[in-house]
Amino acid sequence: ARQAAEASRAREEKEAASRAAFQDGQLGLDRYGLRETLARLGVTYRSYDAHVRDGDGA
Repeated sequence: ARQAAEASRAREEKEAASRAAFQDGQLGLDRYGLRETLARLGVTYRSYDAHVRDGDGA
């Protein structure tokens, strides 16, 4: 039971840190280190603002 409680507490702390980072504007791409994966796959990330600015929106 102690291990489960400790694991639960650690998970809650990790989730709280993720929520705080996202609220501060950090993207999941950066939080989870996925930019390199996208680049390796030939995918270019563009922000929504760039998408709208460049007239790519519907």
